[in-house]
Amino acid sequence: KIKCEAICHHCLIVPRISPERGNRSLILHPPLHHRLRRRCVYGALNSFLGAVCFTHERLSRLDSGSSGLGSTDSTSDRASSRVSAYSRRENRLTSLESKNGEETEKDFKKLYENAYSENEKLKTNLREAQLELSVVKAKLERVAKRQDQSSSQAEVLEAEKREKRVLERRMSEMEDELKILTDLKSDNQRLKDENGALIRVISKLSK
Repeated sequence: KIKCEAICHHCLIVPRISPERGNRSLILHPPLHHRLRRRCVYGALNSFLGAVCFTHERLSRLDSGSSGLGSTDSTSDRASSRVSAYSRRENRLTSLESKNGEETEKDFKKLYENAYSENEKLKTNLREAQLELSVVKAKLERVAKRQDQSSSQAEVLEAEKREKRVLERRMSEMEDELKILTDLKSDNQRLKDENGALIRVISKLSK
């Protein structure tokens, strides 16, 4: 029983050859870390299989001696067929990996497009909100101006009312003075009349 062991990127590969049955089996031990790197594994697999086939051929030749070239050729054919089978399997897995990579790239592209679209929508909503905010600010400024104008108008009206009350008081005082003047004029006229009568009486008495 022959064992060939190698370590490639934290992956342990142990091919085994069983002389009793004349076949080869490849044992993959569990990975030391979370994931196996498939390409490294299958690249190392081809190298190990080539080494195994070469070693098996040499052992077969040494063991068989002069038993004939037919058995050696059949062993070599079987080894070549197994190598080609593993190569085909590796190619299939490589194609599957490439397809998975393309699908992953498409998924990332779709996610990027969705994120870009969502970002554009948010930008549009932000612009609309800013425009609405500017409109609201303009309305508030107009309302504040109207309130200022209303307050100024109220102040003007209050001043006019105060002035009107002052004028009304002054008018009332002038009316009172006018009444007094009228009374004084009447008294003055009465005194004039009385003075004239006295003058006439005095003139008659002097004659």
